[in-house]
Amino acid sequence: MGSDGGGLFRALVPAGSFRLIFSIICSVIALVSACALAILVFGQELDGDFLSKIILVVFFIGVFLVVHPNFRLTRGAKWPLTYMSVLLLLCILLTLATLVWSYVHDIRDIYVGGLVGLIAGVVGLWGYRSKSVEKLRAHFAQIWQDEYRRREYLRNGK
Repeated sequence: MGSDGGGLFRALVPAGSFRLIFSIICSVIALVSACALAILVFGQELDGDFLSKIILVVFFIGVFLVVHPNFRLTRGAKWPLTYMSVLLLLCILLTLATLVWSYVHDIRDIYVGGLVGLIAGVVGLWGYRSKSVEKLRAHFAQIWQDEYRRREYLRNGK
């Protein structure tokens, strides 16, 4: 019974799942931090009502930019790993550019958010580039390949 419990746990939570979840959380933090800092620093000249609409639109776009690729990753697709790495690199660069801009123009009180965003971006990038997340993707690819084979067999058998 003890070995079945471990097997059931591994079936429900394959190796690399926790690193993927942690990478998703870090990518959300990095994306929110990069966008929020950019809106705060570069959006100072905008009207408050228009700025709130921009923040809302950026939020929904950000959710799509993070959720969709990670959903496709659980379907065994290879492109989400590269996509999320590029997205995190862009978030890191946007955060760095915003921090430099705010330093040059003497805008204070955003450095902690920028540092949190940079750390989250680097940790998320490390997670998506790890072998355990690639093994998890391959695990999902194998599951879906078996499912497609089973469906094809049932379709041709009837």
